[in-house]
Amino acid sequence: MQVIRDDTIRQLIEEMDESCKAATEAAPLRDQSRRSNEIVVKILLQVIQCTYFVKEYCSERSFGTY
Repeated sequence: MQVIRDDTIRQLIEEMDESCKAATEAAPLRDQSRRSNEIVVKILLQVIQCTYFVKEYCSERSFGTY
């Protein structure tokens, strides 16, 4: 069961990385449209929330030690 949870956390981290890359690539759009900027900000705020979750998860469990 722990292995499945750890793999899910790894997948979340990969998605967070992809989201950050997409936000970086969207930089030109942010300058052209206020709405685009708002979307990118929301994506990055979600990544930050996920970061706190992953940090907490890894500090309280035996992450990666199966």
